[in-house]
Amino acid sequence: MIWIKETVREVTEKYKTTDPFELADHLNVIIVEWSLDEEINGFYHYERRNKYIFLNNSLNETFKRYTLAHELGHSILHPKFNAAKMKEHTLYSQEKIEIEADTFAVELLITDLFLKENQNRISTIKDAALENGVPLELAHLKKV
Repeated sequence: MIWIKETVREVTEKYKTTDPFELADHLNVIIVEWSLDEEINGFYHYERRNKYIFLNNSLNETFKRYTLAHELGHSILHPKFNAAKMKEHTLYSQEKIEIEADTFAVELLITDLFLKENQNRISTIKDAALENGVPLELAHLKKV
């Protein structure tokens, strides 16, 4: 999914940040921290040309940052598709779209520059994932 890596590069170069909170601000994505069911970390919602990301307010800061990066992936890669709408469109696989959002988050949080600057200190992509708040089971999505 090189196109996702390229999209992340374009967005981060344009706004000069890899911080998901700063990117959301630049992209006019409204972040709402809400008391969600414990099984829901967050979700993206598009309505009337407005983009919203709801984050579970019980998440720790590290996982909140990852969840926001994932949901930003939806807002950039799939801007007009809400999860409920995706179920209605058989051409769109929810699993594929979730993998794309995860890939976006991983590329955003583990940048090539970070890997290059820390190559002597970090020996595996899992080490980089740990340091950057990326769930270990998703570290393999990083394209080097």
